[in-house]
Amino acid sequence: MKPYLVENAQLAFLIEWGGLILVLALVLSPFLVIRLQRFKPTRWRHIVGAYVGSFVLFLSTIKIVDCIGNWTIENFINAGWIQEAITNLLFKEILLSVVIYPLLIFYGTKLVKTQFTKLNFFTSLFLSVVLFIGLAIILAYATLYFMGQAFMEHF
Repeated sequence: MKPYLVENAQLAFLIEWGGLILVLALVLSPFLVIRLQRFKPTRWRHIVGAYVGSFVLFLSTIKIVDCIGNWTIENFINAGWIQEAITNLLFKEILLSVVIYPLLIFYGTKLVKTQFTKLNFFTSLFLSVVLFIGLAIILAYATLYFMGQAFMEHF
């Protein structure tokens, strides 16, 4: 029997964590690109551009991974374990992004400012807290919205 037709915990682990590492590397790649010599000296517009590019990649990877999960469910028998691994991957990606995006403000501040003073630290801390609260509110709203959509579709 083919290995993708039976439940395979090791392969599910590989799909979940390997996929998460690849997706996070792709999503966070704009912040590594702005370290290149071409972007020296780094300006705030580079940081904002990295955030925008990263967010576009974030939404794109969520859509692509979700389409792959739906395709496997529709085309393979006994592929529920693959769908579960992909769902866990998406959940972890979203949860980690809510934590990582605010921390990238410190990274951006360090790239733009050569010296990391107390004022820079507290400004970055304030902006990080504001961004974290905003992302948490968006995540809570999206969760309730999609739960409502699922409820209306199934009941």
